[in-house]
Order: sequence, then C-alpha cells, then structure tokens
Amino acid sequence: MRPVYDHEIITIEKELLPTYEASFRNLKKLLKPSARAVVAFPAFKKEDNTWHRLPLKELLTKLGYNVTRQFLYHRADQLVARDIVVLSL
Repeated sequence: MRPVYDHEIITIEKELLPTYEASFRNLKKLLKPSARAVVAFPAFKKEDNTWHRLPLKELLTKLGYNVTRQFLYHRADQLVARDIVVLSL
C-alpha cells in the first residue's frame, strides 16, 4: 500500500467535511449541555510520512463544540490513523 497523495486528500476532505458538518450539527441537538463525546476521525499518512488530519477543530468550534483533547493513534505500518477527539459543549 502507498501513502495518500495531496490531491487525494483534497478530494477526501471535500467529500467528508459536509457529512461531518451535518452530523455534528444534528448531534448537538441531542447532547445535554454537560455531555462529552469521543469521536475517531481518519488521519492519512502522506508521502513525506507525516499525518494529515482533517481540519475538524475549526469546523467543530464553528458549530459550538469545544475540543478538550485530541490525539493520534496508529501503528507503524498503518496508512490511515485514528484522530481521536474529545468534545464538549
């Protein structure tokens, strides 16, 4: 398997971000004000072996969420990691 190229990342973002935005807009209506949510998003290994995280912090903040923790979980041989985010309102 090969790393993800920059042009592929742009395509993936264009497809995923509107879905995430709609989902988190609706989730906010269901959460209690004191609730927290833990969500795993994909992060992609690039050609230079760095990880590309989707620009979710900006999106979630715009929707009224607070990102209280964020960390990356992956194994050495993975091409798609888990970008784990803890959210509160």
